[in-house]
Amino acid sequence: MRKSNLLALVCLVLSCANVNAQLCGGVGNADTVLNLFCGQNCFTYSTVITNPRTTDDYVVNTIPYNFFPYSASGTALNSIYIDDKFSAAIPLSFPFCFYGQIYNSCVIGSNGVVTFDATNANLSNAYPLLVNSVPQPIPYAGGSPNVISPAYYPKASIMGAYHDIDPSITSTSPNRRIEWLVTGVAPCRMFIVNFYQVPMFSGTCNSQLATHQIIMYESTGTIDVNIASKPLCSSWNNGLAILGVQNFARDKAVAAPGKNATSWSSTNESYRFSGAGTGSLFVKAELVKGATIVSTASAVPNPNGTLQLNFPQVCQQEDSVTYKMRVTYRVCDPQSPTFITSESNVKVRKTAASNLTATVSTTDASCSSPGAGSITVTPGIGLPPFQYSLNGGAFQTANTFTGLAQGSNYQVRIRDAAGCEITRTAAVGFINDLTLQSRPDTSFCVGASVRMNTASNAAQFSWTPSGSLTSSSIREPFATPTVTTSYVVTATLNSCEKKDTVTLTVLPVPSVNAGLDRTIIEGDEVQLDAIASLPVSTINWSPATGLSAVNILNPVAKPPSTTTYTIRVTNGFGCPAQDDVVVTVIPYCIRPIKAFTPNGDGMYDRWVISSGACVNRIVANVYNRYGGQIYHSDNYKNDWDGTYNGKPVADGTYYYTLDITLISGRRVLLKGDVTILR
Repeated sequence: MRKSNLLALVCLVLSCANVNAQLCGGVGNADTVLNLFCGQNCFTYSTVITNPRTTDDYVVNTIPYNFFPYSASGTALNSIYIDDKFSAAIPLSFPFCFYGQIYNSCVIGSNGVVTFDATNANLSNAYPLLVNSVPQPIPYAGGSPNVISPAYYPKASIMGAYHDIDPSITSTSPNRRIEWLVTGVAPCRMFIVNFYQVPMFSGTCNSQLATHQIIMYESTGTIDVNIASKPLCSSWNNGLAILGVQNFARDKAVAAPGKNATSWSSTNESYRFSGAGTGSLFVKAELVKGATIVSTASAVPNPNGTLQLNFPQVCQQEDSVTYKMRVTYRVCDPQSPTFITSESNVKVRKTAASNLTATVSTTDASCSSPGAGSITVTPGIGLPPFQYSLNGGAFQTANTFTGLAQGSNYQVRIRDAAGCEITRTAAVGFINDLTLQSRPDTSFCVGASVRMNTASNAAQFSWTPSGSLTSSSIREPFATPTVTTSYVVTATLNSCEKKDTVTLTVLPVPSVNAGLDRTIIEGDEVQLDAIASLPVSTINWSPATGLSAVNILNPVAKPPSTTTYTIRVTNGFGCPAQDDVVVTVIPYCIRPIKAFTPNGDGMYDRWVISSGACVNRIVANVYNRYGGQIYHSDNYKNDWDGTYNGKPVADGTYYYTLDITLISGRRVLLKGDVTILR
């Protein structure tokens, strides 16, 4: 088996490990379960472990929240249950490495700080974290011991969290407690300092309680700071706090990101300060079966401060073996002959093909792409490269099968480089992406034409009934039904079919007759005699010129000239009908002349009464001055030449009566005189 493939496998199975190994000096390793491939007996086991280093420098990392159980079982520091106070020197149960030095005692301050500088014992624990209103982040070497203000950060100190808290207050926290305790067995003991439900300073913040914990690990100098609750009291000391470590010279320090003399709050967070010095505490790593060392690891440092361990040529015939991975470290005190050991389990199983895993995902076929389904295989645990077969076909290296139709029983075979094979069943579904949306049901007046607006991605269309359509096989034919009709459109796209129904409601239209054309004499009027066949809702004549009304069927017309009138009516559905009538206006033509000269010269030889255009009949009588009738005509045609019984009458003035019937039927009676001159 290639080493690179084994490394990938180990990284994969590590994600399933359970942490149950002994934690010594803040260093531990995870139990691991390793599945071998088909037919594999030998392997290289590779893993990554922590790499504790000397403490001449530190690095801080966030770790899973892991507050050591609080039970008030430690030694209470009653002497500092006053504001801003350092304890007496407290002997440590084990030498503790801190910034390259070995310390055997510490002093605990009531403001959340531990110092290894014993000269601070019983002095004031300054609370300000600023000078002249300017926050002072670590490293900071200003101030003086036993002076409250300005800021003073003690030498060789652990700040977790360093802020102004007041253990003298019991009214808001009767159970407040500051204590220390030692737990564990050498060389894996822990020195723990608890600040439990200590009120924040300031009357506006006393109800806010701080609970945090500092753990110092024997042998490695590792430090954990666990924050159960760190409130923010922004009204006092600018709400500043520090979570970090500072060396004895106060020229080197490491702080948690965003928590270096800044305003912050925190709940359920843990930070680990690990040695990051020039020397490694790692000695060796062995893989042990029973009492036998089966492999010793090579160790390769990683840039992130961890170690890559590679255990070569581990062979087993058994189906399952649990090995011990034993990692040996030297303690951080260079003068100590003590070594510490961290052990974890590595369980290796040979489970034939069951450890080869893969998942399949599918892309469905559709109406528009019936052969566009696909199956994609994503391999899981197994030895690459992988090969894939569909429905017993040839194996291929590509993990996707395309051009598939709908189907529920595709068989996908997956094979890895170790010869393991598994089968997965996949179903390619089908998406009906055929769309069809015809026009909404519509009402219109008989005689109109409607376009059958249709939105669809179909390739073919069929309309029924087809008799009143311009075409029955196109997307949007025009329909001209004479009666209400429901049309069904069938849309087809490959094997998909959809139907939709459109009902066209045909509305009746009224009929209207404007009446017979009329002729009137200029100045006369006539009543129009339009009729409508159905009840109508609106009536409108146009033009309105000369009409007595435009919204009735029979208005009186008195146009100044010949006019064509149009009547337009609508029924209750809004359907229209219209018709025209012409009113011809003839000028008034009766103008009897006052004199004429019947001398045969061709000019004014006849007595002219009218032009004749407006006359139907004229009854004319002419009398002399004695009342004697000298001329009579029942239908005068402008033809009297001034004679009586064939002889010219004497020049002079004569009198006439006219009974005129106009073409409109109106009678006009006129009297007057006419003079004959020759």
